[in-house]
Amino acid sequence: MGADRAWWVYLAGPAANLVVAAAAYGFFLTHPLPLLRLVTEAQLAAIGYALLPFAPLDGSALKSRPLLLVVFGLAVAIAGVLLAQGIG
Repeated sequence: MGADRAWWVYLAGPAANLVVAAAAYGFFLTHPLPLLRLVTEAQLAAIGYALLPFAPLDGSALKSRPLLLVVFGLAVAIAGVLLAQGIG
């Protein structure tokens, strides 16, 4: 597998977590159940963990695009803090 294709494969994990987090938060907005907020926060934590720059985690393979890794990581961290503080 080429390096460019591998990059997309490694990005699939955090992207799937992001889709689940967005869906759970969308449901939370329509039906404010605390469990949905917890699911959203757990998915954001999973993204943060996956983006750690150590093998075999996804962040190690994503180091070839450091700007995306930094932006994605900061966005996830900010969203997690906002959710934990009850904002949103």
